[in-house]
Amino acid sequence: MEALRTADHPAALRPPHRPGQRPHASLLAPLDPPAPTAPVVLSTRRSGAVLEVGEDCGFTGTTLVAADRITIGYRVLVGGNASIVDFDFHPLTPEGRAEAINAGAAAHILIGDDVFVGTGALVLKSVTIGDGAVVGAVSVVTQDVPPWTVVGGILRR
Repeated sequence: MEALRTADHPAALRPPHRPGQRPHASLLAPLDPPAPTAPVVLSTRRSGAVLEVGEDCGFTGTTLVAADRITIGYRVLVGGNASIVDFDFHPLTPEGRAEAINAGAAAHILIGDDVFVGTGALVLKSVTIGDGAVVGAVSVVTQDVPPWTVVGGILRR
């Protein structure tokens, strides 16, 4: 874990931001004074599932679970205890739930560049969050969020 907190890490030598921009935060920046960190959970639940995270993103106690694909752009910040999950874990019918775990419906999640997802937010399958969008704390996102939009609460279909 020390490599992720060290400015000497090889990835820290290639700044991903555009000329004239400064990063808001980085997993690779040294913490001064050292701050407590919360673990990030990355889980793929099916063969062929993909978790793709762009450069210069920051996560605190975040859970990312993919059965299909989760794509996260550049300079995305995700607040503590947020979850991004691209599937239902199990079918929704009682009969289906008796069959097998991880058999639920799955669909791609796409999070654009420069997005902020607030503390405790839940982003569910088949969602696109556009560039520059802000998802408020403890929001549930089940529908697309347009670019450069601030949303909060329960966004459902």
